[in-house]
Amino acid sequence: MCVTSQSVEQSPLKTSDSDNEDSEDDASLDEDSSSSGSELSSSEPPYKTVRRQTLRESAAAYTAASSKRCLLEQVEVFTGEEEESRVMQITCKLFVFEKSTGSWLERGRGVLRLNDMATEESGNLQSRLVMRNQGNLKVILNSKLWAQMNVFKPARKKLCFTATDLENQVVRVFLIQACAKETARLYLAIHHRLVALRSCCGEQETEENLMGLETEPQASALHCDSEDDER
Repeated sequence: MCVTSQSVEQSPLKTSDSDNEDSEDDASLDEDSSSSGSELSSSEPPYKTVRRQTLRESAAAYTAASSKRCLLEQVEVFTGEEEESRVMQITCKLFVFEKSTGSWLERGRGVLRLNDMATEESGNLQSRLVMRNQGNLKVILNSKLWAQMNVFKPARKKLCFTATDLENQVVRVFLIQACAKETARLYLAIHHRLVALRSCCGEQETEENLMGLETEPQASALHCDSEDDER
């Protein structure tokens, strides 16, 4: 009976020692795993860093890319006015008179030029009016001055004249609107050339016929804009 009691009393001690040994082994395994994990985390960064280009590098890359573009060759532009002498040019609005509606229609806005050109046959001086639309440079007026052409000023900033229409090649009534000073200069330049053309043709015109228009529209239709409005 005594032996069994001692054996029973010693058995709990042995089990406690084995449990302590197992716990120590588990702790050592945890330490090893944590140490290995820390080594991995220290050796490999959590994310990759992106290197940014410097200003010099980006400028060099842009220059290299732009140098590969196709360069267009410079082409000489011919306007048809190379052999003409430009008398004057003004920036203005161009209107054409519509007989059917009795109103003015705007053709465009741009630069109107008065050019002189000498003919080789007789040596007589000829002139023409050329106007291109602002932006697309489309020709909206191209008419020579002739002896029967009429011109007059309905207002300080307006000049009315007959000219050949490009669309249907018929004579129509046109009106330009510009500043008063440029309008007066253009009127005098056209007037002097018409007098020279009439004298060459042997036509004797009075001042009243020179200032009149056979197809003169009504005065109310000429007020497309007020005289006090600026360009």
